[in-house]
Amino acid sequence: MEDWLSYYESRCITADEAALLIPPHSHVSLSDGSSDPRAITRACERNYEKLFDVSFMQGPPGKEIGMFGPEMVGHLRYTPFVGPVQNHRGYWEGQHCGAADYLPTYYSAIERLIERGQYPVDVALISVTPPDERGYCTFGVSCSYQRTAISAASLVIAQVNDQLPRVHGEMSVHVREIDYFVVASEPVPEIPEPPIGDAERKIGEYCASLIEDGSTIQAGIGKLPNAVLEALVDKKDLGVHSELFNTHMMTLAQAGALTASKKTLHPGVNVAAVIQGTKELYDWVDDNPAVALMPVGYVNDPYVIAKNDKMVSINSCIEVDLFGQVCAESFGYKQATGAGGQVDFVRGATLSKGGKSIIAINSTAAHGTVSKISCFLTPGSVVTTPRDEVQYIVTEYGIADLRGKTNRERAKALISIAHPDFRDELCREYQEHFGVNPLK
Repeated sequence: MEDWLSYYESRCITADEAALLIPPHSHVSLSDGSSDPRAITRACERNYEKLFDVSFMQGPPGKEIGMFGPEMVGHLRYTPFVGPVQNHRGYWEGQHCGAADYLPTYYSAIERLIERGQYPVDVALISVTPPDERGYCTFGVSCSYQRTAISAASLVIAQVNDQLPRVHGEMSVHVREIDYFVVASEPVPEIPEPPIGDAERKIGEYCASLIEDGSTIQAGIGKLPNAVLEALVDKKDLGVHSELFNTHMMTLAQAGALTASKKTLHPGVNVAAVIQGTKELYDWVDDNPAVALMPVGYVNDPYVIAKNDKMVSINSCIEVDLFGQVCAESFGYKQATGAGGQVDFVRGATLSKGGKSIIAINSTAAHGTVSKISCFLTPGSVVTTPRDEVQYIVTEYGIADLRGKTNRERAKALISIAHPDFRDELCREYQEHFGVNPLK
């Protein structure tokens, strides 16, 4: 014990000292979700003038990142591959001035990019729990790509946070795998639950009608996936295989709907890569064998996902066109977030025995003035899920099953679930471009 303990104690430094250890021109990997090492990143922001050409890569952040100002140019650059969903305005401004960029990749591929050196990692900044009696820490509430980043990096610095839960799964890291430690006790960032309105509840009910007892589910981020989870409370023997385990999933477990007993892969265990939600969730997962975190390269591998029979993916998006193309990443030219695991789970659910993939979307935006089902995607919009892979599109007006449908049949199905105020307009626009009425 004394051997690892003396090593650990001799390597404890302040957050500002840690920031100044980052070499010029480094690529830095940050732990994502609510395990992001904010004490260290705040120190990097404070000391930005002493850092030079340092790029920070991260999945979804747990709290707001402050690396977007024009004064950061030449010093810090924030390069997410999923988020930053909480920093739209600052991120867009950062892109314009060069303080931010975006790394296009599926969540399942980030470990592969790091392993192959296609995205090099020189420094890994991680969050860990305090070491146990044998010198082992855990990664807190995210396991996504931390292990791979540690293996690739020449410098590993950990924020040691005694408020992180110890979660089961592939989570252990020994203190001797880490070069320096910043001891900083901070509350684990909580993710507020977005309000769910009548339209979202109706969408949740439609989606729940597609989900059978004994299904294994994946749910993305936002009010629509949460509305679906709320509507599943009366189901039986559900399980989770998802990049994200959230508060609504805990609620299903507490209600007896989520038992994981029918899972064909990891039976009895709900598998995820990241945990995000409320303090109640973080307390509930602490040393709870019903939940295990594993690397995202495994969790989000479509062929692994498909080993779960009756796998159901539940995701939302920004816009859908009449061909079934799904945009979940941008508002036209403005990057909002990344592909994340949507395509990974759409593909995995498609390959699963009895599997289904669901894209949930409100029929309108901007207080009902804009249809979110359009003839063509807004110029500049990114196609996240190609039309060839989409199965169910669900709005508050119904369910469109696009599998095996022709272009005209897809248009007809999607117009039928668009807001009634926009159906005639969509029909006219389709006929104008293609010379045929899709409703006939």
